Amino acid sequence: MKLYNFSLAPNGQRVQAFLNEKNITIETHELNVRDGAQFNEPFKSFSGGWRMRCYLASILLKEPNSAYLHNYLGVCLTQQNRFDDAKKAFDKSILIEPNAHDAIYNKALINLRFGYFDKGWELYEAGLNHNIREVFQEFLYDKTPFWDGKPFDGTLLVYGEQSISEQIMFSTIIDDLLKVHQNIILVVDGKLKNLLQRTYENIQVIGSDENKSLLEYNQHIPMGSLCKFFRKKVGQFNNGEIKNIISSFEIDKQTKFLFPDQKGLKIGISWMDFDSKHSSESHLSDEDVSEIIKFGDHTFINLQFGTIDKNLEEINQKSSNSIHQIPGVNLGQNLDSYASIINNCDLVISVDNMTAHLAASLGKPVWVLLPANNNFRWMEKTENSIWYKNVLLLRKELGKDWSKIIGYINSALG
Repeated sequence: MKLYNFSLAPNGQRVQAFLNEKNITIETHELNVRDGAQFNEPFKSFSGGWRMRCYLASILLKEPNSAYLHNYLGVCLTQQNRFDDAKKAFDKSILIEPNAHDAIYNKALINLRFGYFDKGWELYEAGLNHNIREVFQEFLYDKTPFWDGKPFDGTLLVYGEQSISEQIMFSTIIDDLLKVHQNIILVVDGKLKNLLQRTYENIQVIGSDENKSLLEYNQHIPMGSLCKFFRKKVGQFNNGEIKNIISSFEIDKQTKFLFPDQKGLKIGISWMDFDSKHSSESHLSDEDVSEIIKFGDHTFINLQFGTIDKNLEEINQKSSNSIHQIPGVNLGQNLDSYASIINNCDLVISVDNMTAHLAASLGKPVWVLLPANNNFRWMEKTENSIWYKNVLLLRKELGKDWSKIIGYINSALG
């Protein structure tokens, strides 16, 4: 059976591929269109909102027993924050196909979002099927036993998974893991290697791009699977108290001399996430950023990685203040120097990206700007993060722009 992975985001092209395979044709007049609205190109442009739901409802009339489509509908509903309806769609998918791993994984994310950690992390394991969780490739061929959470005589290899953000977040569990088992090899993105090796001196940290064929170990586990042993209930998150990642003292000192000598707070700012899985809804526009930096007598430091020279030029032109760049540092590649820039800031303002997680794990105060539909890790209806005690969550309302959140920031900094 061909797998259509809708665990991350709706995709009209995938729907069309499914229709082609099933030889299903949906005409425009068959769509359940609401309030007289029309679809100009029903097969070419789909959103995660009501249009896609209407479209899927029409397809489901012809394919009511498609686990794949019920899962896809659940993803669309999740993106509209209709979590109860989404869960019903995932349940229907699982009822039709008990091994619908995408739907089980998506149901896990809803459970975790609302704090049902014991059940949520159990279902989260479905994401290992077809490598939905994107664990490092070596995991797929590992023949050693999967760790059962109990100490043993030998070495445990812990595989990184997903993006650097997830690896930083899951690394907060390592300190608890060491209380149970001490002989550990941790495989992470090579950019994180120095930071995590400095932080956890008694374990061996390997970059994902290094040769691992000669590693000797006895059992293995992906980082995210540690949660089912160490984050099964709220109390195990330790109120967000974590062992902070340790930056380089020498680079910290060198970086401090590169900071502008101006009064006010030194505020690091990052406003985009270049991870293709995330919607542009999570980004701030250049106009938004210029509004944030113009209030208060503070110095703003660029923490935005990527190709942003034109953005910075436009932001600085629009505002009476400006964002300063620390020279000689590739923010997206040199995480040691990036961490030291963050460490020299008094506050970090960021969207949900690697910057937010790295700053939080370094122990800096972080204001994280979240879209209305955000990652499960930030949960719902709370300003606090269960993962990091020093994070303040600023949530955009569904269907609204960032102006209200920017107003809060301006009031706090003014």
